[in-house]
This record gives sequence, C-alpha cells and structure tokens, in this order.
Amino acid sequence: MFRYYRFHLISLLVLMILSCDKTDQHVFIEGCMYENACNYNPEATANDDSCLYNDCIGVCGGDAVFDECDVCDGNNISCEDCQGIANGEAYLDCCGNCDINSTNNCIIDEDGTCQYDVQISVCEVEYVNSNEAIFTICADSPDYNISGFQFSLDAPNFNITQVFLGDDAILANMENYDISGLSVLAFSLSSNSITSGSNLELALFRGTYISPEGILRIIPTYGENGSLSIAGSNNEELSILANIVDWSDISN
Repeated sequence: MFRYYRFHLISLLVLMILSCDKTDQHVFIEGCMYENACNYNPEATANDDSCLYNDCIGVCGGDAVFDECDVCDGNNISCEDCQGIANGEAYLDCCGNCDINSTNNCIIDEDGTCQYDVQISVCEVEYVNSNEAIFTICADSPDYNISGFQFSLDAPNFNITQVFLGDDAILANMENYDISGLSVLAFSLSSNSITSGSNLELALFRGTYISPEGILRIIPTYGENGSLSIAGSNNEELSILANIVDWSDISN
C-alpha cells in the first residue's frame, strides 16, 4: 500500500512541475536598448545606461567633435584670422597691419603699389658700451601731423630695459603713458602734435644685448598681435608701413 501511495505522490509532483506556466518566468538581459546607439543590443530587456554613439569621425563612443571652423576633430586653425581668432574678422593689409579697422588700411593702387600715410623704421642704433645699445624709431609722415602712437620693438638677443620718447615727440610735449617700460604709448594732453616731415624721432629703446645681430621688427604693443597705431592730428588712425630691418644694416 505504501509503495502505491508513494508512486502516486511522485507522479503528482511531476505533473505539477510540467504544468507550471512558463509565461511568468522573466529572463533579464542588460544592455543598450536605444536603436540609434552604435552599441544597440536588440536582445536587451533592461537598459543599463551603456549606450554609446558615433563621434564625427565615426568611432563608437569616441570624443571627436566639430571645432569652431566646422572641422571634425579640428583645432580651430583653418578659419583663424590674422590675429589667431577662429572666425574672426581681422585681416592683413598690404603693409602687414592686422585689424578690423578699414579706415587705416594701406591700399594697393592701380599700379599695384602699396600706398600708406606713415612709414616707421629703426633709423639708428647707438652702442652705449660693449653690451648695451639704444635703438631710435623714426617716422616719415609727409602729409600728416602725428598726434599719438603706440608700438614696441621685437629684437632678438636684445633685452629692453628702458623706453623713452624721441626728440620730436618731446618737442610736441608728448608723454609716454605705458608703464610697462617695454613699449610706448605717447600723446599730448594739450593736443599738440609732431609736425609732418621726414626722419621724425618718435621713441628710443634702450637695453642690453648678447649679440648685435638679428632682424628687428616694430610691433603693436609688447608681445601682442594687431595693427600698429599712429593717429593724425585730426584724430584719424593713419595707415602705417613698419619696415623690417637687419640689425647690421642700421646706421650707428
């Protein structure tokens, strides 16, 4: 009798197991469930926030993006203006001045010659001793009185120690308002100006040098890019040609 009941009990348990509703059983597969993702898992039943997307190069989960010039994985260089600003509006005129002010532009005439109002250059070098020199910056301004100017000197092997005004600027009662000691910003509070002419002394740069050689450049302000600034007596900014000269070619 006992074996009879045991047989039926086992049979009942087997039937109960086989009759279980399998629709109640859930299998969880974690993964990315967004179809637009590059690692989309169509079999996933639970989103695990692992979705990745192609960057602009096409790398799944990459970090390449479009720069300000609309170049994928670029460095903003391809659309820089002459001042190094992405999508900037500054441009070089034929004198090499870089800015967005069209009123001070050097202009190329019908003969292809670059026309300008003022020409400035390093006109003289004085050797104070074996390792010290003074550079004089002069201007040729045949048509305009000079009411103010701003620039510095880029000279290799030369360490600027003092900047002071030239004779013509002093005669016009100008003062240097640049306190850096490395560049000059000069004008007269009494509205005086340097009378138009040639070889007008604007400023002098004194300093020590390692070797008396190299290319000298007049630049807008100390260590910066941009347009040189020289103003006329009628308060307009004049177009300027700044000559580049080899140290050895300067008279002394």
